Amino acid sequence: AVGLGVALRGLNQAEQAKAQYERAITIDGNRPDAYFNLGVLYQDYMGGDIQQLERAKSFYQQFIQKAAGQAQYAQSVSQAQVRTRNADTAIGALRQAAQMQQEAARMQQQQQQAPAPTPAAVSAPDAGASPPNR
Repeated sequence: AVGLGVALRGLNQAEQAKAQYERAITIDGNRPDAYFNLGVLYQDYMGGDIQQLERAKSFYQQFIQKAAGQAQYAQSVSQAQVRTRNADTAIGALRQAAQMQQEAARMQQQQQQAPAPTPAAVSAPDAGASPPNR
């Protein structure tokens, strides 16, 4: 099921890949690679919003726990740790972008509500002033 999930993910069939990974977990919940691949799927193929990135991190953590002490997963554990840090960075950037958008919208709303500036009054030349030199 994991191999089929990887193939489906490669074909950009994320929902079908997800179903295969979940099937693999149902068959053997201690199989680490299904969790790693769900993390990759949620991080890279499911839209990239904060909720999806949080889910990816959760799957990576489950993978790391289940793969602990298994030499064949050592490199993937390292990759999962890097991917988790990358997800954290992306989540921080997305939150900052959302705050900036809110601030921009607030500023735009304030600008629209402010009274329009009045043109400066045109003043007549001072009656006591000397005429310009010619």
